[in-house]
Amino acid sequence: MNEPGGTLLVGVDDNGKAVGIEQDYPFVRHGNRDGWELWLTDIVSKSVSQVAVTDMDVRYAVIDGKTVACIGVKPGAKPVFAKKTLRGETQEVFFARLNNSTRELTGQALLDYHKKQWPA
Repeated sequence: MNEPGGTLLVGVDDNGKAVGIEQDYPFVRHGNRDGWELWLTDIVSKSVSQVAVTDMDVRYAVIDGKTVACIGVKPGAKPVFAKKTLRGETQEVFFARLNNSTRELTGQALLDYHKKQWPA
């Protein structure tokens, strides 16, 4: 959301093999794909925002009998902050993708990134 957008595949291992999201079903309401998507919506709503959920498009593909979630994410029109709780206090933090990693940005790095991503 703090990047140009992209697609996140859930249910695929590091080698690109479909392993499916079915293994998560016992831990979600209703124990099925619908419950999994409700869980995803809830966790993004709570940890980022409900508005952030509207920038996601969840689709599914069955590959070798395994369900893979394909989550399309639109670029954010403005910075998107995540929420984290530390010692009982909720704070907003900013994350950005740096090559193949996700990093928290603070201070001058956050200001510079903001200016580069949203110059207007």
